[in-house]
Amino acid sequence: MPLADFGVPFIGAQARVAEDGSLFMRGLGTVYGITFEGSDITPVSTWWEFDLEKVAELEPDLIILIEWQQEQAEQFELIAPTYFVLEVPDPWAVQASIARALGLEDEFAQRRAIYQEEVALLREELQIPEGTTYALLSAGEDGIWVSVGAYNFTTVLSDLGFVPNALTQELIDEGVVWAEQRSAEILPELDADVIFMGYNASAGFGPQDVIARMDALLPGWCGFLPACASGNIIFYPQSSMSAPTFDATNAALDIVGSHFASRLLTSE
Repeated sequence: MPLADFGVPFIGAQARVAEDGSLFMRGLGTVYGITFEGSDITPVSTWWEFDLEKVAELEPDLIILIEWQQEQAEQFELIAPTYFVLEVPDPWAVQASIARALGLEDEFAQRRAIYQEEVALLREELQIPEGTTYALLSAGEDGIWVSVGAYNFTTVLSDLGFVPNALTQELIDEGVVWAEQRSAEILPELDADVIFMGYNASAGFGPQDVIARMDALLPGWCGFLPACASGNIIFYPQSSMSAPTFDATNAALDIVGSHFASRLLTSE
């Protein structure tokens, strides 16, 4: 995703396996319209299983891997220079790392400066009260996922002045990096001034599906959350926001900004 964001061409990529057995690239098709079928990109792995011969046949100039793949470093380094990126929830760390590997530090700094200017302007306009809390939830089949790290989305919330609600902060203090699943019965503990709930329309899981799954987990769940009664549950597209890219960060800023800007008329 950061490569596409920077406009850097790539010739091979990790693949996901759909239910029908076909291969796809998660997020790239939704956000950038990049697919295996519509490009010259070759699938070189399905999750942990790499086809090293296929990687070698592509004769890449650079191989980029995630830190947990370092155990295979020697195999890849025989093919081409190999660069490892830390898998952390901070999008700036991931994007900065990719930029360093490709000599794009100046472009990274310029785009980040533009983003920071937009954040400053939006904070001044929206006047979000200090200490406004948030919770970031996903409806699972067996419980509710409470996210503490969602790349750009949590970064944007922090930059705009939001703070995690009590349970989210508790998970952060416990060392949870990404998310933890909890029983639906803890919904009262998830109360926050604003609750964001993710959906993934490209995977056939839209906002109505989120609501239906929440209803199945805990009938009357909306009544447990004051944020629901006040209209402060915001559904957001996870595919567009879960990547460490400037495109996704700007989209997250637009979605949050638009929601609170629409409340300026009713707050007077």
